[in-house]
This record gives sequence, C-alpha cells and structure tokens, in this order.
Amino acid sequence: MLAGISKVQPGSQAFGNSLEHLVYLELIAQKEYLRLRHEIEYWRTNTQHEVDFILSLGDEIVAIEVKGTEFPDNADCKGPRVFAEEFPKARKFLVCNCAISSRTSDGINIIPAGEFFDKLWNGEVHPVESF
Repeated sequence: MLAGISKVQPGSQAFGNSLEHLVYLELIAQKEYLRLRHEIEYWRTNTQHEVDFILSLGDEIVAIEVKGTEFPDNADCKGPRVFAEEFPKARKFLVCNCAISSRTSDGINIIPAGEFFDKLWNGEVHPVESF
C-alpha cells in the first residue's frame, strides 16, 4: 500500500497520476529500446495551460496529454488546443480511460490508453526519424 491507497479508483486523481506515469514510462522504454533520437519534454504556458509530453525531432512534433477520465470533454483538450496555436502542425493525442477512439474537429486524437500503447509500439506515435 503506497501513500495509504489500497486500490486506485478510475477517475480519481491517483488514477490520472498513475496513468500519466505509465505513459511516461512507456515513452522512455520505447525511446531507449529502439534508440530513437526524439526529445521527450513537458510544455506549460504562463497561464498554466500544459501538455504532459512533447515528442520532438526537427520540425515534427507530437503533443500527448494524459487524463484519467472515461469521458473526456472540452476542458481536457484545452492544453493540446493552446499548444496547437503555437505549433499548428503538431500531431495531438489525448490519452485517457475512454472506451473508444475519436477525433475532435480540430484534430485531437482521443484514444484509450491500451490502444495508444499499441500505436506507440507500432511506430504510429513518435516523430518519424530519417537517417
């Protein structure tokens, strides 16, 4: 039992934090295992809008926001939307606990965590590396 929590409940702050940490570990594992050259960074504005992970290599950028919710809404997409104002060509993902994938009208890919991990390891997420 860590921090007095015996079970992490979906939708809780602990669940969201745990999911974000799991995504981070998978990003690091893939980068190291495949010896990829992209950077893994974090992005935040002065007004506190943020995106959890930015993968960048040259001009190619991938923004990944992680939320523990089953039912993502406009507020969950705010960080990637603000990021897109500065980097309009970036691919954007909202990884969450939803049941099915969808795409917002402004191009944010809302995706269940399991499907995201499949896409990550199939090479469909990280910036394309050209040698």
